[in-house]
Amino acid sequence: MAGTKALKGCPEKVVDTDGDGVPDADDKCPGEKGISATMGCPDADGDGVVDKDDKCPNKPGLKIYYGCPDTDGDGIDDSRDKCPKVAGTVANEGCPEIKSEDKKTLEVAMQAVQFQTGSAILKSESNAVLNQIADIMNRYPDFNMNISGHTDNTGSSSANQSLSERRAKTCYDYLVKKGISPDRMNHTGFGESRPISNNENEKGRTLNRRVEFNLVNRQ
Repeated sequence: MAGTKALKGCPEKVVDTDGDGVPDADDKCPGEKGISATMGCPDADGDGVVDKDDKCPNKPGLKIYYGCPDTDGDGIDDSRDKCPKVAGTVANEGCPEIKSEDKKTLEVAMQAVQFQTGSAILKSESNAVLNQIADIMNRYPDFNMNISGHTDNTGSSSANQSLSERRAKTCYDYLVKKGISPDRMNHTGFGESRPISNNENEKGRTLNRRVEFNLVNRQ
């Protein structure tokens, strides 16, 4: 057995506190069991990035992404990507950009979805635009939708609040019947509290009577 003169030919005692086979002198994580490839530090997912530096310690990833994968290959690692399964853009936090024509459809829908006067019963001409919204939801599976109802200031504020809630719920129910998951949508009524135009004339009141459909990145 090779040793040293100082110990009269006996080897120096090797200290390996965590028992991982890497001597404490060479072990960067002497209190945790690791492997020699990572200087004695643990690497649960085996991607070469030690757990203490790995933002995704249980998923093999790349060193340039601090151990996280980039599942959709869009250059944004999964730890920062709000749509990790579909390629997107940096500007949209890893989610795909909504096409301009689809944005336009959602804008038009605010006024195109019509109800019978003073009620939450849809007029038949509203079906076409709601069908388009369902189609948009199917084409953007990593987005959710906020549906919000709004009224003008005609009548009492309490009645307007109730009407806006019921109209938003009607649109929600229609989209659910079209196969859109309830988990991807929510509905809220704001009554007369958020006008977008002047309530002093009919044109303004018409604009204020609306249902808004807003796509949001799924968190």
